[in-house]
Amino acid sequence: MLKGVLNILPQVGLGMFLFEIIPIVLSSPDFYEVGNNNRRRNKAILFKKIINNKIYHVIMSIVNKSGENILMFNTMYIKKADEINHQP
Repeated sequence: MLKGVLNILPQVGLGMFLFEIIPIVLSSPDFYEVGNNNRRRNKAILFKKIINNKIYHVIMSIVNKSGENILMFNTMYIKKADEINHQP
């Protein structure tokens, strides 16, 4: 699934206030998937949460900094749940 993460359907634009939802998506996702390493050799994790008939997608990367693995924000987007048959 994460392989095609760049080939996504039309998205809803994000406002700055929507970034406040990131902790909710990360703390109680409806779905998550660990993907392959990206071009920087970091492992990507996709988190999805359905809220009010919208699916919030947050992609994080596991980055090794000074010998420690750190979870870093990569991107976020929203789709209407009905665009993908209500499946996270």
